Amino acid sequence: MQEIGERKLKNPVAGTDSLGERSIQVGWKRILPHLSAQAVRRLLVEHDEMRSEIQRLQVTQASLDEARCELQRLRVQCETIARIQSDSTERTLLLQGQLATHTMSKTATLGTLADTEFQVFSQRGEDGIIEWLV
Repeated sequence: MQEIGERKLKNPVAGTDSLGERSIQVGWKRILPHLSAQAVRRLLVEHDEMRSEIQRLQVTQASLDEARCELQRLRVQCETIARIQSDSTERTLLLQGQLATHTMSKTATLGTLADTEFQVFSQRGEDGIIEWLV
C-alpha cells in the first residue's frame, strides 16, 4: 500500500465500492511507478469529483421518483374529483327534469308543443315532449 497525500491506494481486486462501481482489475504497483505524484493527485481529485457527481445524480433521481409518485397521486385525485363532479352533474340534470315534469303536470292547458320542451339528456328539448306524451 502506498500513501499519496491523505489517501491510501491499495492493490484493488474485482468487487464493488459503496457506489456500486466495479473496481478495475489492475495492480497499482504496476501503474504508480509510471505516474508522477501530481498526476496521481489529479486522478484522485477527478475520482472524488466523479463520486460527488454520482451521488448528486442519485439524489436527483430520488427526487424525480418522489415527484413521479406525487404526480400519480394527484392524477388519481383529479380522476376521483372528475367522477364525483360527473355524478353530481347527472344527478342535478335528473332533478331538474323531475322538477320540469312536475311543473308541466300542474299546467292545465298548453298553448303549443314548445311549452312542454325541456332538456335533460336530449339536444333540443325532446325530453319534455316525450314526458308530456307519456
